[in-house]
Amino acid sequence: MVVPWERVKAYNAMPILSPRDQRMLFVVPWRSFTLIGTTDTDYEGDYDRIRASREDVDYILEAANRALPRARLDYDDVLSTYAGLRPLVLEGGGKDVKESQVSREHSIYESHSGLLSIAGGKLTTARSMAEELVDLAARRLEQRYGIRGIPRCSTKNAPVYGKDGRDFSKRMERLARDVRLDDDVIHRLQLLGTGALRVLGLLAEDPSLSRRLGEGIPYIEAQVVYSAREEMVINLEDFMVRRSLIFYEDREQGLGCAERVADLLGRELGWDEGERRRQVEEYRRVVELSRAYRDE
Repeated sequence: MVVPWERVKAYNAMPILSPRDQRMLFVVPWRSFTLIGTTDTDYEGDYDRIRASREDVDYILEAANRALPRARLDYDDVLSTYAGLRPLVLEGGGKDVKESQVSREHSIYESHSGLLSIAGGKLTTARSMAEELVDLAARRLEQRYGIRGIPRCSTKNAPVYGKDGRDFSKRMERLARDVRLDDDVIHRLQLLGTGALRVLGLLAEDPSLSRRLGEGIPYIEAQVVYSAREEMVINLEDFMVRRSLIFYEDREQGLGCAERVADLLGRELGWDEGERRRQVEEYRRVVELSRAYRDE
């Protein structure tokens, strides 16, 4: 759940306890916003329509207001919600086992045919999980088939895209101010790392791309073009939810600029008018899921 920072003013990550069952939740500062969550509830619905329920939102608001009574948070303070499923490994248990009691560790399984499978884990261990599986596969290929010289997983030392080892932030800010970008737009550009320089290069070619996507939205048209050309965006949802943070930060969740973004992506990806309309409608459904708790 995302709320405006000034409603909570949490300067550091703050653990809070749910008054219902004493489970731990967190209040985490996130730029000019605050993330509050999470819940651990069973889900048996459509995997394509995972969402935060009214019960989830009530649970979080109750815990937050108990820990931060001056905040007096209510539904109007919730900018957006999001939810996902946690892939847990349960061995030898039954349906009566609570989700919160299941380990977050991962497991690797080897079948008689030699198939390697991995399950469980969590986002913060995803890279090390992949390393463990890749290295095991390399050992098994050598042991069973005599295939030698397969390099071990090297992602631990691989540079993250956008980071080249140099601090170029001052240079980037200077270039951005040369084209008269606002501070909040510059701040969002910095999230792209070295990719921000490519966005500024697009502005050098076409200064009109410096236009904001909407009032109060700190993203410009050049970022949409950049995402289509450099970040493998394939639909409107990709940009609004994953390449930008508009879905989470904007009180309208980007509905006010969805058509404009679809037009920009359409020019780059070759969409006709019908496809652009379909993309906007699909995105509206994504936003509706985020807001579904209001109607329950």
